[in-house]
This record gives sequence, structure tokens and C-alpha cells, in this order.
Amino acid sequence: VASKRQGTKVWTPTFKGGFVNLLKPKAIPGTDGEPQYSMLMLFDTDSDLTKLKEAAVEAAKDKWGDNASKIRKNPKFKDPFKNQADMVDKNGDLYSGMVDGAICVQAQCKQSFGQPQVVDTDQKDLIDARDIYSGAYYRATINAYAWDHSVGGKGVSFGLSNVQKLADGEKLGGGRSNIEDDFEPIETSGGEDDEPAWDDAA
Repeated sequence: VASKRQGTKVWTPTFKGGFVNLLKPKAIPGTDGEPQYSMLMLFDTDSDLTKLKEAAVEAAKDKWGDNASKIRKNPKFKDPFKNQADMVDKNGDLYSGMVDGAICVQAQCKQSFGQPQVVDTDQKDLIDARDIYSGAYYRATINAYAWDHSVGGKGVSFGLSNVQKLADGEKLGGGRSNIEDDFEPIETSGGEDDEPAWDDAA
């Protein structure tokens, strides 16, 4: 799926979802900010992100005008495009599904903006957590916007609008196993007093 752009609005190429949180907004730990819906978009190394980067530049120009280029070159500027190899936990271990050299982009929206609509390839709403998970493949509509906070500095981020799930994938970050992986059928003679003959060593 190719990307396209309309102003600072972008239709992304296909990506793998990480830290998918689209059904219930969550507050950022350690802050009193408004809860948000969010997902980390994990792009392949060969993904064409030209339209996303163009939208980010345009958002910066809309915010800071002729100073946008200088501001974006500041080492403290918060750029939305991150190397997946930098996505590590508190122990310095790479999060599941991250690929060195590939780009990831966070997209989010506040609870007050409303829940992003999530649909399948037939444009039918998906509302079951079993269908919307980290590791599946998606595309999304996102909006680039620049911000300037007295505490957080300056940066560009992407607001999350709508999401389409394109295909299932291997789940990231563990989670509940499939029932078929945990148990096998047990044969009994059909009597009410029969006890399951499972292997105690399992």
C-alpha cells in the first residue's frame, strides 16, 4: 500500500503495529495529561516515507515560518522519525519486533478527540481486542503538527485519525497464547466417572 499526502494529512504505507492502544485511552505514566489512543508504526527498511517527511516539514513551516529549517536542525528538536534500534526498555533491551535501521513513528490522539475508527479490508468496524493487536499489519491516516512547549521544547508529531487493518501477523510482546498451543484433545470412553488421562509431566 503506497502513501499519499494532502497538506499535512498523510495516508501511510503498510506498517506493523507496535504498542497498539486503539480501544481504550491510556494516560502517560508520570504525567497528568489527558489519556490518549496511540500506536507505534513500525515501517520496513524499504518503506517509502517521503510523504510523511514532507508533511512534517510543512507542519513545521506552518508553525515557525522561515525559522522552521533552523529549528528542525537543533539537536534538541523532537523529530517524529526514530530508528527502531533506539526503542529499548529500561534494561536497555530492544523491544520485540524492532529492526535496526528501520524507522518507527508514534501516532496518537487525545481522548477528547474521539476514538480512532478501526476497520478491516472490507471497511467493517473492528471492536474486538483479539483483532486489534501489536504485530498485525495496518495503514492509517495521520496528521502532522508542530508544537512548542515551555517544558518539552519544540517538535513535530503525528495525530492519529483512522486505521485499517490489512493482515494478521505474529503478536509482539507476548500476550495470551492460543488455546490450541496449550491443550490437545483428550479421549475418554464417554462415561461420567471417567477422569481425563493427561500427562502429569506436561
